[in-house]
Amino acid sequence: MQSNNFILTPDQYKRPQTLTGNLGSISELAIAFDGKTLISSSYDSTLKLWEVKTGRILETLMAHNQDFNTIAIANNGKLLVSGGSDNTIKIWRLQQIS
Repeated sequence: MQSNNFILTPDQYKRPQTLTGNLGSISELAIAFDGKTLISSSYDSTLKLWEVKTGRILETLMAHNQDFNTIAIANNGKLLVSGGSDNTIKIWRLQQIS
């Protein structure tokens, strides 16, 4: 089953962008500090990086062997941290991914 994710727009007259591609429910969302990239973690054990402007998937990462518990972006905007139910924490360099 494919889930839909929505990005809300501050422009009330513009239809929100619909993002499709996650096979499981979304567990967490984070947006990069530049506002250009959205990161979703899903109960299908993937991280997806989305281009906010177009809704295009930039990258899909098989990150954990089980569900995600959390994701966070470091204050410098260069690192993404993910934690899973598999008792692991992974650190990703965003500029090397996208």
